[in-house]
Amino acid sequence: MRVEKTQNLVHTVLIKSTLADVYFEREGESKRSLCCYRYSPEQLFSVVAAVDLYQDFVPWCQKSTILWQNELALEAELEIGFKFLVERYVSHVELKRPSLIKVL
Repeated sequence: MRVEKTQNLVHTVLIKSTLADVYFEREGESKRSLCCYRYSPEQLFSVVAAVDLYQDFVPWCQKSTILWQNELALEAELEIGFKFLVERYVSHVELKRPSLIKVL
């Protein structure tokens, strides 16, 4: 079984009206996804920014703990895994309500 680490991965979520433009970048590789939702930008932002609740609704997220937080950013420790395969990492999240979330 091969496990790929997510180091040097940057996620950017740009929310405009009911569209969410999602970018994934990693060491010269990038992907873009444009999604349309029936929710307001504030609702989408609230769900994506609720890192402390990820363990309740994100598949395979076993633990999500906010280490520190202010209005512009937060740092969280996440534990992702399935059965015996578990990885822990700290994620730095930049917030610009209600239009931008950047995860480093």
